[in-house]
Amino acid sequence: MYKSRKIIAVLSSNISKSNYCRYELDMAINCLIERGGDSLVMVRIDNVDASKLPRELREKHFIDYFDPLERPLWKDKLLSFLNVPDDSSNRVGFCTLC
Repeated sequence: MYKSRKIIAVLSSNISKSNYCRYELDMAINCLIERGGDSLVMVRIDNVDASKLPRELREKHFIDYFDPLERPLWKDKLLSFLNVPDDSSNRVGFCTLC
């Protein structure tokens, strides 16, 4: 994770139930603090309670796959975060969550 330029954190209501997930999220927070605001993107996939997230992440915006209105835009937002050129060849093989 520390050698990665970008980190994608998938947020779900189960994240607080897993010590391993919490550990990895803590590592992502450390990277965020060291590198600045554009190294971490979060994707919410269910009704996770934002108040249960670590303090450093509560105010951070996320891609909201859970919201039916925002769901059609999640791929474009993620590709924008990753600085992938808007080119149809970049979308081949892109995994979808549904």
